[in-house]
Amino acid sequence: MSDASSPSGTDDVRYRRSPQITGLEWPSPGTGTRKRTFSPVSTFQVAGGVPVPLPSASLPRKDGQLSEAKTADAAAVHSAARTRRRRTGEVVIGMYATPMNSPMTVFWDPRCEVHTVPRGFPERPERLQSVLPTLRERDWDLAEAGSDGPPGGMAGQARRLAALVHDPEYIERMEAAVAEVAASAEKGDFPLRPTRMLDTNDNPLSPGTADAAWAAVEAALAAGDHAMLGAGHRAMSVTRPPGHHCERDRAMGFCYLNQIAILAQGLIEVHGVERVAILDFDVHHGNGTQHLFDHRADIAYLSVHQYPFYPGTGAANERGIGDGEGTTINAPLPAGSGDEVYREVMADLLLPAVGSFRPDVLLVSAGFDAWRNDPLAGMELTEEAFHRFGVDLADLAEDVCEGRLVSVLEGGYDVDALPRLIDVYLRGTVGMERSG
Repeated sequence: MSDASSPSGTDDVRYRRSPQITGLEWPSPGTGTRKRTFSPVSTFQVAGGVPVPLPSASLPRKDGQLSEAKTADAAAVHSAARTRRRRTGEVVIGMYATPMNSPMTVFWDPRCEVHTVPRGFPERPERLQSVLPTLRERDWDLAEAGSDGPPGGMAGQARRLAALVHDPEYIERMEAAVAEVAASAEKGDFPLRPTRMLDTNDNPLSPGTADAAWAAVEAALAAGDHAMLGAGHRAMSVTRPPGHHCERDRAMGFCYLNQIAILAQGLIEVHGVERVAILDFDVHHGNGTQHLFDHRADIAYLSVHQYPFYPGTGAANERGIGDGEGTTINAPLPAGSGDEVYREVMADLLLPAVGSFRPDVLLVSAGFDAWRNDPLAGMELTEEAFHRFGVDLADLAEDVCEGRLVSVLEGGYDVDALPRLIDVYLRGTVGMERSG
């Protein structure tokens, strides 16, 4: 992925602790914007920039009324969990973590490997070829996603739901470009020299690109159906190519269809949920997901990412627009940030913010490229950090949305480490120790 600096005039970002307590406006679907006040915990502030407040007030639910009791309870839960872990040294099992036999189903699709790329390209089939055998060896419940899905589910409606998120003309253009490459391949003219690209130099085309992109969407939808209709509320789709950079009408950053955005829309459209939260810990900001929903009050997008960095978006002052003002929260971090910085941002900012939003489902753009040895980034996370993500996000899902947690693989380009990182994250989500 090409490096991109921050927009012109944007200062390098450094966090500092600030005693300032400010209010945050969370939009309420169908009722307009209401100003909230919240208990003075602490706030992060971008040096020389816009303060990022910590919300702790819950949003109104169906009756449109604020619940101060829930506000206090949510804050107390997170505070108690952090206090207990500091006191006991516990770093493995979260306050709400489930027993080791809790269901977690991993969805995959063999078609995701047919998207071939030029030699040396970082987003390549070997990412899945290294991960899936490890997950089988570790006895995770792997389910091959199909195009039909369960009755009443989303998986069989991938194209209809995608057209609600992406410009239909973009989808047609993407598939037409792939068809041209496939026609060349049938004549023996593949791989092409130079490689045919879609929209940016980060998006090479092969005869299997569209099939792989649709397979990734269908696997994400199958995971969402499992969380809503299946025996367990936790699922992950392990697929490629990733999706969170894809805009409404433009491919970007290895991404051709934005599967987590299509999933969020599908949960509202098909399963009738009222609110969806998307938390993105990929090292690159999910510009596509943010832009698709930054005007919406029913879908919150929260991201922690390296900044300034590709794709140049994700500043702290990007907080949504119009009816969606306040439903976007960005936590930009400088290169070199490690476990402790991430732990603090998650515990003091992002997790309480999701708790205040009270989603019906928690979705996770799970990128593993903030790993300390990832070739495309400059963060310093260890395996323990990804395990902690799993523990904390599962805790949060149990607290706010009856355990409904669906993760979608985004980035992660250290092919040797990626199987371990996904495994430890999954182990965290079901309350298992990091190494087993």
